[in-house]
Amino acid sequence: MSRPGKTQSSTSQPNTGQPGFLLALKLARRELRGGIKGFRILLACLALGVAAIASVQTLADGILDGLRSDGRVILGGDIALRVLYREITPEQRDFLLRNDAELGHFVEMRTMARQPDNDQSTLVELKAVEPSYPLYGDMTLAEQTPFAGSLAQQDGRWGALIDPALPERLGVKVGDALQIGEQVYTIRGIIEREPDRAGGVGGFGFWPRVMISQASLPGTKLLREGSMIYHQYRLKLPATVDPIQVRASIEQAYPDATWRIRDFQNAAPRVERVIERLTLFLTLVGLTALLVGGVGVSNAVRAYLDGKLRTLAMLKCIGASNRVLFQTYLIQILVLAGGGILIGLIIGSIVPSLAARILEQLLPVPIQVGFYPAALVLAALFGLLITLSFAVWPLAQANQVPAAALFRANLEGSRQRPASPYIILTLLSVLVLAALTVLTAVHKGFALWFVAGALLTYLTFRAAAWLIMHLTQRLGRPRQPGLRLALTNLYRPGAPTPSVVLSLGLGLTVLVAIALIEGNMRRQIQDSIPEQAPAYFFIDIQSDQIEGFSALVNAIPGTHNLTEVPFLRGRITKIKGMEPEQALVKEEEAWMIRGDRGLTYATTAPENSTIIAGEWWPEDYAGEPLISIHKDLSEGFAVGLGDTLTLNILGREITATVANIRELDWQSMQLNFAIMLS
Repeated sequence: MSRPGKTQSSTSQPNTGQPGFLLALKLARRELRGGIKGFRILLACLALGVAAIASVQTLADGILDGLRSDGRVILGGDIALRVLYREITPEQRDFLLRNDAELGHFVEMRTMARQPDNDQSTLVELKAVEPSYPLYGDMTLAEQTPFAGSLAQQDGRWGALIDPALPERLGVKVGDALQIGEQVYTIRGIIEREPDRAGGVGGFGFWPRVMISQASLPGTKLLREGSMIYHQYRLKLPATVDPIQVRASIEQAYPDATWRIRDFQNAAPRVERVIERLTLFLTLVGLTALLVGGVGVSNAVRAYLDGKLRTLAMLKCIGASNRVLFQTYLIQILVLAGGGILIGLIIGSIVPSLAARILEQLLPVPIQVGFYPAALVLAALFGLLITLSFAVWPLAQANQVPAAALFRANLEGSRQRPASPYIILTLLSVLVLAALTVLTAVHKGFALWFVAGALLTYLTFRAAAWLIMHLTQRLGRPRQPGLRLALTNLYRPGAPTPSVVLSLGLGLTVLVAIALIEGNMRRQIQDSIPEQAPAYFFIDIQSDQIEGFSALVNAIPGTHNLTEVPFLRGRITKIKGMEPEQALVKEEEAWMIRGDRGLTYATTAPENSTIIAGEWWPEDYAGEPLISIHKDLSEGFAVGLGDTLTLNILGREITATVANIRELDWQSMQLNFAIMLS
């Protein structure tokens, strides 16, 4: 009798000498020997989502790293100064040349380039450089054409270098003539790489570049008073001199100077902002794919455990605790999820290297392809948190199956609501996932809306599934066997209705969102443009050219509604007597104080705007300067009626009092201005 007793004792309490976690680890290892059958969807979902996030983050880090590591080359110097309309004074030049510095100067403007033999023309970004250009980096031309001497005057004609896009637009090639203003140039080469393109006015370069010698610029007759000409200065300092201290000394010596100053640590802020916003958008797209994949993770875990319910019940009959069983299958799921995450990280490390080759041809900045652990860790954390958020609940439900369910025919109907610790673990995973999404985003407000939208979408589809099950149950039992069986399967215990509705709903939501965004953008461009929208806009027309230009336009049959508006460039230097950055209350309106803004003056209120506060000044007003501002400027900087704005226009400081606040319809395609002076 003793032998049967020993056998019974050994069977009812197997491995009682082993700690719970070690036993769970041992059982999980045995389960994993069966392979990944049933978990292929889990692996694919996690690998795809993690790969997307890792690729985007790695590529973005590579671009931003390239901006920072090659800051001097991208900026064109240690310190850059940009002045609109005029050159710096001799006194300012002498101050900049202290500390054995080397000063470079070039001029940038937008103008028209055309072939002398026909009327075909296109808008270009003109850059007139000195012989010392560039101070940092190398200018690379196609077909290994040497840059030195390519812009010099030869046989009575100056040379020009052009962007690769210009031959397609004008049908020109190397050796052909190109007219800029009143000067005719000979095309000497095609620009392959301009080291400081991103640090200039154009940023990404939406118009083709044309580079000429600064000595030839007067011959173009483009240097007129009031023309929108940017004088760019680059300061190259000795290695022993700190650029940050030099910048501080310049700002201290000339606090009211009209220039915009930057150093190599912020070489291309416009490009950096675009990359950061694009990274946020693409990361959220990848996270959306990962969230949709999370539903696949939940379904895979549920389907796998449905086949293990009888095993779970049997293990409980021989003494296995809920904790050991939960740990067993959680370890198994985490190991498999780790495999999916690892696959995603490998893909996410390879894709940026391939994409960089294409993007380097499109972006004006170098890309530092490399290994970025922070990007991979972030992607792995997203994958892990998605796994926990979607896997713990079905695992805990399966774990609640009682041992007595072994004697029932329908084990799936034995699922119960998870115990409180598992609910807390699920909620904690979701909260950490949401916090990680918001905290790692550049624009946290946008990420917060994304999290709220994702949560609302999930709850909506869960509620829709509950409503479907509730309504079908209330319909009764139809006479047709097929229909009765179909409806019963929708609300039976263990029905997959919630998972199916959520899976289809999330997938369709993503597709519908993409279609709606595309449709709205197309409608915004095509349908929202007024029937009487202007066909052309002309800028930088001088006062002595207006009469001739108007006569030329009006002589063309079918033209009408020619509108003339004064146009100036100015920079906001003070708001309510304080620095603009100090007055900023809404970050999304910070663009108004970055660089120069277009503005005008008028005696009457524009027809395409509505005054929402204050009144317009009389037509014969001749008092202190008044200003009319757009409501975004008012809200972004807490500016109200009676407050003051100080503008720097053509080197002159003008302080004006806010007389009214306007609301504009930017989609009217009319000449709109956020700032208008009396």
